[in-house]
Amino acid sequence: MARLQALNPAQHKNLCINVDEARKATATVNMLPVVLSEFRQLIVDYPIMLTKNAETGAFSLIALLGLERGENLFWRSGAWDATYLPLGLRRLPFVIGNNDNKQSDKDHDFLICLDPENAAITPETGEALFSEDGRPTRFLQDMQTVLARLIEGEPQTENFVSKLLAHKLVTPMTLDIELVDGETLNIEGLYGIDEVRLQRLESETLTVLNQQGHLEAIYNMAASTGHIRKLIQLKNALLATPDPWLQPDS
Repeated sequence: MARLQALNPAQHKNLCINVDEARKATATVNMLPVVLSEFRQLIVDYPIMLTKNAETGAFSLIALLGLERGENLFWRSGAWDATYLPLGLRRLPFVIGNNDNKQSDKDHDFLICLDPENAAITPETGEALFSEDGRPTRFLQDMQTVLARLIEGEPQTENFVSKLLAHKLVTPMTLDIELVDGETLNIEGLYGIDEVRLQRLESETLTVLNQQGHLEAIYNMAASTGHIRKLIQLKNALLATPDPWLQPDS
């Protein structure tokens, strides 16, 4: 297990982040956790869906990136190819940690942490984290903003999911896909919006959901499943012309 360190200028003043190297970690990730506040940007590119933890039964919101385990169809030729980069990608290689040594109310509840052995962290090339006087660089400030959005978005997202469940708007989705090479994929374990149930909600319930800002998110989530067709097209294109970057060394 990686030994994480809380970021501080005294210890990490000479470190840089190789952004391209950091994003390589997602090359074999077929789904990425997302938060409610980024829905408007996510729907440009990705199916927004739910998955269920087999052990706890808890639901999580994700952007679907690939049709098979270990497949990211937005990672092509060694780079991420999409209009919008999800916050869960942009925060890499940093991790949010709890501040267990909080001394006063002025101290933050969360810490920015890193694994010093991560290949994206280097003293040589990339984006510097601190200036010579120990102040956060513009890059680190932007990263702090991304991490803050993730922290703030977690309870908002959990509340949104709880409302979906309370109104019985979550329904399992099974995808049966035939690819150009004749292979058939049967994908289970994904959940989407029950649009029939949504249409039957009472006007008072819809009004409350709208006032909470959830109704727009529900419609966006339902509409985003149209991007599954885009994933199929990307998958078929990959089968027709394999990405050399993803091929094993001979």
